Amino acid sequence: MNTLEDVTPFSEEKCIREARSVLDDEIEKHEEAIRALKRILCTVFVHISRQGQSDYSNGMSLEWTKVSHVCRYWRDCALDCPRLWSAPSFQPSQKWGLEMLHRSKMAPLSIRTDTSYMTPKAVDAVASALQQIHRISELHITAVPSTLQRLCTPLTTPAPLLESLVIHANPRSSYYVTDEGFPLADDFLAGETPRLRRLELIRTRINWKSDILSGLTSLKISKIPHANRPSLEQMMDILTKMPNLRLLWLEDFLQTSEPEAVCETPSGGGPSPASGSIGLSKLRSLHLHATTLQCATILDALKMPPTAALDLVIRGDSKTGRDFSALFPTFKRLGSDKQRIRSMIVDRYSVHSVTMRAHASASNTAAVPLLKLELSWQQYTPGIGAAVMHDVFRALPLRDLRAVQVRRIEYIDVEKWKGALGASPKLRSITVVGDDASARELISALATSRPQRTREVWIPSLRSLALEEFSFRSDYVVEEEFNDEDATLEELLDCLMWRQECRAPVTELRLMECKYIDEEAVARLEEVVVDVQWDELVQGYSEDEDYLDEDGGYSDYEYGYFGYPGDSDYDDDLYAAYLPAF
Repeated sequence: MNTLEDVTPFSEEKCIREARSVLDDEIEKHEEAIRALKRILCTVFVHISRQGQSDYSNGMSLEWTKVSHVCRYWRDCALDCPRLWSAPSFQPSQKWGLEMLHRSKMAPLSIRTDTSYMTPKAVDAVASALQQIHRISELHITAVPSTLQRLCTPLTTPAPLLESLVIHANPRSSYYVTDEGFPLADDFLAGETPRLRRLELIRTRINWKSDILSGLTSLKISKIPHANRPSLEQMMDILTKMPNLRLLWLEDFLQTSEPEAVCETPSGGGPSPASGSIGLSKLRSLHLHATTLQCATILDALKMPPTAALDLVIRGDSKTGRDFSALFPTFKRLGSDKQRIRSMIVDRYSVHSVTMRAHASASNTAAVPLLKLELSWQQYTPGIGAAVMHDVFRALPLRDLRAVQVRRIEYIDVEKWKGALGASPKLRSITVVGDDASARELISALATSRPQRTREVWIPSLRSLALEEFSFRSDYVVEEEFNDEDATLEELLDCLMWRQECRAPVTELRLMECKYIDEEAVARLEEVVVDVQWDELVQGYSEDEDYLDEDGGYSDYEYGYFGYPGDSDYDDDLYAAYLPAF
C-alpha cells in the first residue's frame, strides 16, 4: 500500500489513489478523536452549568462560563453545543437568557424560573421564551397569579416535547394568601401533551377532565382552592387514567363537604369505590395529606405494591377525633417479607400531634421510612398521644421489630407499654426521651413477668435500654422528699437484677442528659449491667442541696443578711456601713 511519502510527480494514477485512501483514513481517525474530545468537553460543560439548578430555577449564576471559555477552542466547542444553552437563566440579566435562547438553536428547552421578584423586563424575556412551547421539554414556573395569567394564557398550542410541567401560584406574602389560586384555561396547551410524565399543580386550578391528566408517572396536587377541589368520584377517575404512576402526592385535594358520608358506608352520600379498584402496580411513593376518612377511602381504593413508601399526614376532624382506626387495614400490607418493620421512632412535636416512622433497618434510620405517619387532632387531653401510639402499634405488624425510640410522649402507663410492644418478640432496644412518667412506667413494666409464668419477664429479648433527658427525681418534689431519686434508682436496680435472675439481662444501659444521678449511682448500676454508658453530666441537685441546713431549710449564711442568694460571697466590710451596731 502506497503512502503519501511514496508519491512523486511521476507516480502512476493507481499509486496516487492508494496514497489518497491512506490519507483519508488517517484524517478520519483524527476527526473521530476530535469529535470525541468535543463530546467530552460538552458533557463537562453541561454538568457544571446544571449544578446551580433546582426544581424551580435554572440558577442565577453564570460562573460556569469561566470553564467553558478558558480558551478559544473550548469556547468554540461550547458555542457548538446547543444543549449547553437549552436551560436559559433570566436572572440576574434577561439579556443573558435571550442570548442563551438564541444559542440553543432548536434543542429542547428547559424553562425553570421563579418570577415572583423579577423585573418586568425579565418577565417579558420569560414570555418570549414560552412562545417556543413546541420545543420546551421542561416548564417549571413559580409566580404570583397575575403573572401566571400573563404567561400561561397565550399557551394554547400543543406541546409535543413537554415531559415535566410544574405550576406554582405563589403569593408574594403569606399575609395575602387567597383561596382563588390560579385557573388554567380549558384550552391550555390544547390538551395535547403526549410526552408529559410529571405534573405538579400548587394552588392551581384545572379542569379535572383535561387530557393533560393522563399517562403520568408523577402527580402532585397541593393546596387546591376549595371551590375547585375534585369530588371523590372525580379523583378516582383521574387516578384510573394513570396506571404507571410512580409518585403520587395529594395534599388538601378533596372537597370537604361530602367525603365523610361517602367513606362511612357504600350507601352514603355517593358511590364508594371498591377495595383495590385502582391498580397502581408501579407506585413507589405515596403522600396523602387529608382527614382520616378521606385518606382511608383513597388507601382502600388503591392497589399498590408492598414496596411503596407511605407518607401520611392525617387530621382527625370533629367527627373522628383521635380515632384513626379507619387507616389500620392499610397497615397489613407492611407485613410482607419485603416490608418488615425493624425500627420504630415515635415523636411529639406539639400537644395535638404525634409523628411515627417505620424503618426496614434498625441501624439506618436516616433512610426513607417504609411508613411515616403524622397524626393530629383538634382537642387536647392529657395522655392522648400515648393512647394514639398504643392503638397504632397494635395495628402494625411488629413481629420483626428490633428497636423502638419514644420521644416526649407523655405518660405511657404500664398497660399501654405492654399493649404497644407485646407483639414484638424480637425487640432488643428501647429508647425513651424526655418524659419522666413514661420512663418510670417502662421500668415498672420491664420488671413484671408474664401471666402464669413467674420466671419469664416481659420482652425477654431486650438487651439495650436508653434513658435520655430523664430525671431520677421529680422536679416538683418538696424539700423533705429529696431522697426520691434513691427510690427511682432502687426501682431501676431491682428491675435490672430481676431480669438478670430470669436470664433476660439488659447488657447495655445508656444514660444521657439525665438529672439527679452521679458517679456513685452509676457505679452501683455497673455492678449489674455489663456496659453502662453515661455522659458524666451531673445535673439538678448539685447546687440546690448546698443551700439546705440540717433542718431542711435555707441557711442565713447562704442567703445573706438581705435575703438574696450570694450575699455571703462578698466581704462583710462591704456592708459594714449599713449593718446595725452590735
